[in-house]
Amino acid sequence: MKVYEILIFIIFTFNYVNSQPKIPVEKWNGKTILLVGAHPDDDYQSHGTLALLNKNSNRIFILTLTTGNVGTKDLSISKNDLSIIRRKEQIEAMKVLGLSEDQYINLGYDDGRLEFSDREEIIGKIVYYIRKIKPDVLMSFDPGYNYQLWHKSDHRASAYLTADAVRA
Repeated sequence: MKVYEILIFIIFTFNYVNSQPKIPVEKWNGKTILLVGAHPDDDYQSHGTLALLNKNSNRIFILTLTTGNVGTKDLSISKNDLSIIRRKEQIEAMKVLGLSEDQYINLGYDDGRLEFSDREEIIGKIVYYIRKIKPDVLMSFDPGYNYQLWHKSDHRASAYLTADAVRA
């Protein structure tokens, strides 16, 4: 049993050490960063980091896979109207960070439907933007990180789709 515990510790330590950037994020300068998320607003948890990266002369692009067109409890708003609202909100939030509208890409898929959408098509589109933007750093969801007991299916799907696009 002791051997297994040591082996698990070594594997964990190796993975943790290798997952850390060699240069701290606050010292990144002149890099191109692509953040891939499922919905408009998924990047909000990274706004502090994105603001710092932008301040340090890094180019940042945000790619969302869905329009966020079902992210409300207000049944009086149509899916189309909600997708327009969510896009405007995303662009306004990016302006606060010092980013422009041309740094935002939305692939236009329906919210809540990524796992039922054409995987090859989505991966192909992500690959296209990875090759066009040529990021030094790509940020996305971790599909299995255990801090989240409930992980929205679009977040899980976007993580796997992005990982597959990186490998393509």
